[in-house]
Amino acid sequence: MLINASHPANQRLSLQDVNERPGRDLHRFYWLHDSEIGMLTPDWNWLVGVQEKPFFPKIAHFTLGSPALPNWKGA
Repeated sequence: MLINASHPANQRLSLQDVNERPGRDLHRFYWLHDSEIGMLTPDWNWLVGVQEKPFFPKIAHFTLGSPALPNWKGA
């Protein structure tokens, strides 16, 4: 997930909202209109060990464990 915190639409989110709204509201970006939510290309969220590796991955998302875990098998 990539958030442009300086986007004017995010001004609708207050500190009170962040502190008092249930997590489900924040996770669904309730303060944004659907047209204000975009997509990233797949190279921005490569699922290691699940998807074919992009030519130049920008972010590796370890869904099946990570190098920090002692029994990680690697990818």
